[in-house]
Amino acid sequence: MPKPKKAKKAIPASEFKDLPIWKELKGKKFKFKPFVFYNPDGDSIQVVWENGSFYRKWINHELTLYLSDKDGHAVGCLVEGVKGLRAKGIKICGGKA
Repeated sequence: MPKPKKAKKAIPASEFKDLPIWKELKGKKFKFKPFVFYNPDGDSIQVVWENGSFYRKWINHELTLYLSDKDGHAVGCLVEGVKGLRAKGIKICGGKA
């Protein structure tokens, strides 16, 4: 029987700024790209179409909206229970859901 792997030590948030990757990225600008992410373990699809800080508003057990901190407009969403939605006849395109 193989030995269990040791858990990696978590890095305290106060030490993030000292990691070499942040020094490499400092001053670089990145263009935001909208994205869709399917999480098979969570049976959910996350969609974010606009960059910026946001808060979550739970609508029901299948939908959570991501709303802009700036003015409250929708910037993304989380759809949960994807397999169950497909069983109800809702077509989910572009993934293995």
